[in-house]
Amino acid sequence: MRFLLLAAALSLSARADDARWEQKEFDCKRPDNCEGAQCCQYGLAVYAREKPGAEVKEVKAVGQIDAPPEKVFQIVTDYEHQVGNMPYVQDQAVFTRTDAEVKLWAGEHFIESPRKNGMGWPEDLARYARISSVGTPLVRLPVRFLKLNDTVVWAAPVELFCEIAIDVRTRSPFPNTLYFGYTNGWFGYLPTARAFAEGGYEPQTSPFTPAAEGELTRQVVTFLQGARVP
Repeated sequence: MRFLLLAAALSLSARADDARWEQKEFDCKRPDNCEGAQCCQYGLAVYAREKPGAEVKEVKAVGQIDAPPEKVFQIVTDYEHQVGNMPYVQDQAVFTRTDAEVKLWAGEHFIESPRKNGMGWPEDLARYARISSVGTPLVRLPVRFLKLNDTVVWAAPVELFCEIAIDVRTRSPFPNTLYFGYTNGWFGYLPTARAFAEGGYEPQTSPFTPAAEGELTRQVVTFLQGARVP
């Protein structure tokens, strides 16, 4: 069984820009009896692009893994042996391990935000949309939370601009606050209000409006403050 692997190492900013992705490397796997490009069965392509105002490039890798889920999980979670097992990993470190009791808590919260004018919505996602009492189309964004002792993970089915995740982390009452994107689906991009003003591909294709940043940040932080109480 093959799975699509998408890994992105983001630079200091995830704002929209006009820079295009440039392919840097492609590790193509071919059968022993075939050498042409048309014989590529799967591989790993590495892309990079400049980020205006930042010294660090944005890098992403796209590839396929020809392995069952159990094997993928085994390799990805073998943190002590990432170098050698994972492509392009040059260093790894495990900061701490514990045998202490881990207390788990999970929660969910829907954040409603106006949908962009003229933006359609697929019927199979009807439960994630509604019309307000004044006739405003709304996106119902599901946000899930997982609390592990003093660490909390929050997740949403969007490609969130990193400034928003960093703001939530800064304002969170938890010592460790992590954001996971692309979870349980994908609604599209959720840019910052500044990115909407600047324009670009991500704001143009996003189903959200500039109000989404403030609504998401405020409600996620409020939810985390409530979850901090034992």
